[in-house]
Parts: sequence; structure tokens; C-alpha cells
Amino acid sequence: MYRFIQCVIQRRSVYIVKMQNENKCLIEVNPNAKQIIRVLFGLDQPGRLEEAITVLEEWIKKQDHFVKKDFSKDFLERLIIINKGLLERTKKKLDKICTLRTLMPEFFGAYNIKKDFNDVNLIVDAIMPKTTSDFYRIYFMKNNNCTSPSFLNYYRRLVFYLEYMLQYDYSVGIVIIVDYMDTNLLELIKTMSITELRQATVLFMEGYGLRVKGIHFLTPSKFIDGFVALWKQILSEKVANRLHVHKSLESLHDSIPKDLLPAEYGGKEKTLVEIHENIINTLSEKKFINYMESVMEARTDESRRAPDKFNEHHLGMPGSFRSLVVD
Repeated sequence: MYRFIQCVIQRRSVYIVKMQNENKCLIEVNPNAKQIIRVLFGLDQPGRLEEAITVLEEWIKKQDHFVKKDFSKDFLERLIIINKGLLERTKKKLDKICTLRTLMPEFFGAYNIKKDFNDVNLIVDAIMPKTTSDFYRIYFMKNNNCTSPSFLNYYRRLVFYLEYMLQYDYSVGIVIIVDYMDTNLLELIKTMSITELRQATVLFMEGYGLRVKGIHFLTPSKFIDGFVALWKQILSEKVANRLHVHKSLESLHDSIPKDLLPAEYGGKEKTLVEIHENIINTLSEKKFINYMESVMEARTDESRRAPDKFNEHHLGMPGSFRSLVVD
């Protein structure tokens, strides 16, 4: 279903490689991204990345508690990149996400998003096609005044997005933009499940190792301070310091390259609804649902894990292999 198509479009002297599913382009990757990012994380020397992947593959084979042990090299490469080229950190993150699939099964599943989630349009979101100049992917979300106590289906959808990015993207992290212009924030704070939000945050930050450059809230609501305070109780101090509030589009444009935004936000991309529908349609196709079924196999059998290698503070195995890049 998915294939790379070389586009002959030259934009700002950079050729764009579009990842396409037939006529639908979900994300674009600058062909210079791989080289630059590998240099950034010390993986540019000949054979260095291949060696890192081989070391990781050998480590995976020795994890008796891993149900699935055959991961694609592309997946492992992206996992190493997400973890800044650090193998010991990569091992821990892979162990964590496999473990969380076992411990938090309610967040996972091979769903048909269009058919199984009847609230799919209450929150309109999208992975934006282009990255920033420093290779951060932009995630844009607009809440159409959804104040449900449970956002479980929304979190499940985000799992699909992250799995898609692990297969097809090549970026160093993410910038999150949340439009609450039409949301009753007071009602949202009163009704949403903080426990569910905390679990989802652990899943995305600790499991998937999501590297967040910034979280930008767009809202004039006077209750945003309380909402930000709530988030700061959940996020690490490092990420909490990257929360930003914008009262207007002009303020947002001062922080985010305008051209990368949806059309209705002053950008040059398609509208948020169009991009959202394209993503939902693609991720609801049978081939991607089948892929998500295979993802569900990447979990753990805790009865086979050595007792000294699991505790509430640390998931993962102290490496028996050297790290190619020292933490």
C-alpha cells in the first residue's frame, strides 16, 4: 500500500520525497534529513548505524520476555534516532513500549478508526505534511468543544499516528499545537479523566519516547492558566517548561513557521479538516489495520521476565552490549 515516490518538485532548492499511498500524501520528508540527523547523533560514519542496528537485534533475541523479536531494520533505525543514537536508552524504550502494550491493553487495538470511533470528528487533528527546518514534525489538534470524561478513542488514534510515524517518518521530535478557541475549558477541566490523561502521557512520553519541542495552546479563555497548571502536574519539568499559550493567531505565527500551518490558520497547507480526513482514511484501510495487528504482537510475557529486571521505576535491561554513543 505504501511506497516512496520521488517528486520532481523543487522547493526552496530542496527536493521533497513524498510518502504516498496512491494519490494521498500524508507526510513529506526532506531527503537531506537522514544525513543531517545521523550527523547530529553521531551515526554518520560508515557502518556505524548498521552496527547499532545489529547490536540491537542481538539484544532483542536475548529478551526471553519479548513475544515478538522480528522488527524491521527501518523501525529499529527510527527508534535509535528518536533516542538520540543512544543504544542503552533505545533498549529501555523498546522494552517499555512492549511492556505497556501488556500492562495497558485498553490503549491498543487494530481498530478501523472510521467505523469504530463515532467521535472521530469531535477532535480534528493531523500530522502536518512538512517538518520544521530543524526536522520536528508538527501535530495540530482542534477540539470542537468535546468535553467528554473519556478521551480513550482519541488516545488510541494517537497510537495509530505514532506507529505510522515510526514506519514512515524521519524526524527528531514533535511540536504540538492545540486549538481550544471553541472549547469550554472550564467544562473540559471539570469532566476529563486526569487518571486517563496521566496514563496516556506515560504511554506517549515514556513508552514511545516522544520528544516534544513545544506544546502551544491557542485560546483566549481565562481558564487556560488552570489547564496549564493541570498539565504541569503530569509532565516532566523539562517538558512543562515548553508549554506556551497564544491568545491569537498572530502570536502563534511568532513561534511556528506560518507556511507549515493549515490554510485556515494562515498557512499554505490544505485545511485541517482535509488533512485530517486524508489521514483517517489511510489509517482505516485494511492493510494498515493488518499492520496494527502485527504491532500488537510486540508485547511482553511477564512470566518470562527475570524478576530483577522489572520494577516500577525502571523498565528495561541493563545493557550487556556497549553503547555506540555514551549517554
